[in-house]
This record gives sequence, C-alpha cells and structure tokens, in this order.
Amino acid sequence: MSRPDFRVRDKACLFARFTLAEVGEIVGLPPGVMDYWIHRGFVPWSGTPSLISAVDLVCLATLKSLALLGWPPDRSYLVAHECNAVVFYYAILGCSGALEVVGSPNRVAGLKSEFEKDDKIAAELTGGPHRFRYLYRRDDWDYFAKVSDISSVVGESGSPTSSFLDLQDLATDLCSRIKRPLIHVELVPNCFDVRDRETWLSSPSAVVHRRGYEFS
Repeated sequence: MSRPDFRVRDKACLFARFTLAEVGEIVGLPPGVMDYWIHRGFVPWSGTPSLISAVDLVCLATLKSLALLGWPPDRSYLVAHECNAVVFYYAILGCSGALEVVGSPNRVAGLKSEFEKDDKIAAELTGGPHRFRYLYRRDDWDYFAKVSDISSVVGESGSPTSSFLDLQDLATDLCSRIKRPLIHVELVPNCFDVRDRETWLSSPSAVVHRRGYEFS
C-alpha cells in the first residue's frame, strides 16, 4: 500500500489522486487558469507533477465557486483552505462511494455499523466536528462568515446585498462529477492479510437525512 496521507487511530487514510486533465474536467477550469492558481500558491501543492490530490481538487473547486461570487483567489484562498475538511465531511456523509474502507470483514462491518449510527466516523476522518455549512458575505463586508443556518442571516429587511456558498451542495456536485472514492481507508492491523479482506463503499448515512446537515 502507498504511504498513508494521515492516520486516525487505527485507520490509515489515503486521498484519491487525479490527473491534471481529470481535475480540469471535474472542476471546470481551463488548464492555464489552474496552473496559474497552483503556481501562485493559492493551492498548497500536495501531489506530484502529474497528479493532484483530492485535497487540492476540493480547494480548486472552492476557489472557483468563490470567484463566481466575486471573490478572486488572491482574496479567498485562505478561507478556501479552511473549508476543505468541511467539504470532505459532507461528501463522506452524503455521497455514495465517497469513502472506501478495506480491512478484515469484522472490522469493516464494525465501522459500517458506526457510520450508519451518526456522523462520528466522518467527523473523525475530517478533523471535526464541523459547525458550519455555509460561507456568507454581505457586500459591505471584506470577509466571509461561517454559518450553520443560512435562513438566519439571508433576507433581513433592509440588509445589503449578500452572497453565500453552500458547502454541502459543493460536495454533492463534486461527487457527481468524480464518481469514485475521495478517501481510501485501510483498517489496521490485519488489513494486509489478503486472504481475509473486505471492501465497503459508503452510502449516505440515515443520520444525515434525520439531522438535515444542520449543526448548531
């Protein structure tokens, strides 16, 4: 197995890798723009010269979404980096197959059972819990606020024009374009015994629909 990108307790985790052509197609960025953003340092390069990590792909997608809201990367790249974990969190919880788990059948079954109970597995893998879903900005602000309930801040009488980015929608859109796991998890120990291994691809957890992705 390749060297893990990170470890969480007894889990070795790897991010998916994508070619430059794949990233351009998924994110919808011309190669020249993508190269410019990467070489300006708006995306912390964590891939190889020919492959881009899912971390950088998510960052590029967030930068593009913020640019469409009128915030170019030189103003928004820091907040885009801060949102990476949140986008992965929503992808793991709400998108079928975003998380691939490999290990002994008993251990895979145990993780699957935990996953379907609540959001703790997704939060653990993405450094949560995460307390916001939206980036919100009024036209008279020079920053984005992180909010969990957009209805509490949008549409206030007499308030300036505002814009917001829904990170759940961004995660769902990315997953629909990628169509393969974003994070690969090897359960250790026992994950190297090829005679007794099982693979599980996540499906949306019931807790997601019950809680509606809203966190206070």
